[in-house]
Amino acid sequence: MSRQAAGSRRRLLAVAALVALVTLSGCAFLQGGGGGDTGTPTPAPTDATLPEVRSTALASAAEVETYRVNGTVERAFGSPRGPDDPDEIVDPRVVVTETRAAVDRTERELRAVDVQRADGQTVEVRTWVRNHTLWATSPAFRGDAGRFRDDYGSEWVVRRPSNFSARWAALDPLTRQRALLSAANLTLAGVDTDRDAYVLRGTVSPSAYEAAVGGLAGRFGAEAEYSVTSVAVTYWVDRDTGRPVRFEGEVGLTVPTEQGTVPISQRVTLTYDRFGDTVAVTLPDDAPDPEDARLVAGP
Repeated sequence: MSRQAAGSRRRLLAVAALVALVTLSGCAFLQGGGGGDTGTPTPAPTDATLPEVRSTALASAAEVETYRVNGTVERAFGSPRGPDDPDEIVDPRVVVTETRAAVDRTERELRAVDVQRADGQTVEVRTWVRNHTLWATSPAFRGDAGRFRDDYGSEWVVRRPSNFSARWAALDPLTRQRALLSAANLTLAGVDTDRDAYVLRGTVSPSAYEAAVGGLAGRFGAEAEYSVTSVAVTYWVDRDTGRPVRFEGEVGLTVPTEQGTVPISQRVTLTYDRFGDTVAVTLPDDAPDPEDARLVAGP
């Protein structure tokens, strides 16, 4: 692979990771996630209104102190195209990321595991946030054959953001989801009787979506150039607690590369549970001391 092509591929992956973070993520989170047929919701009770359900969901999500989030992100990368080429993605390269995370919003700590599968290969990245510092490690970072060795120069990536509050807002999935829920143009589609949850469906304008992104970088601090073309969302809001318990989204975007504009289609599924359970964030024994790590930096 040429250096130019390798640079384009890294840019595509950085963009996909960034968009996944905002839609998710971050922190992409599996087990109980996954796609599947969600069925047709029954009509909502006459005493339920969209403003009430949305405002309750926003307030309830803001009050959550600890939780788990699980999900999948499936990204289809099209071939580079010129201005006169059709918009549809033909013969895509598909990358599937499965993620699970535990988040403590009170202590502003989390741990996450992302497993990415593509081209018959699997890459696992483990992430921890504690003491206002982010650690990430992966076999892909290690040794001369590590695919990101030239980018990171170490088996560990360590960041101590200068503005941790802003970075934490980007890492906490519920904070990002609240921003999208607030910005979305929604309808109250009905009730999912299997989950005993209200179902809200709608869209988010590209400008509102990018405002939710807020210029934030991915977990490792890399900025990326992209354009959002479409966003469709579905929320499940528990009828008893008012908390968001499931999310599905579809995002269309394009990324400029040296070979042309690359279209990406992204499908996201998230589930939230174990609200209020204790979250322990313990670093492995081989995690570097932030004062000694070569990669302590970042916004």
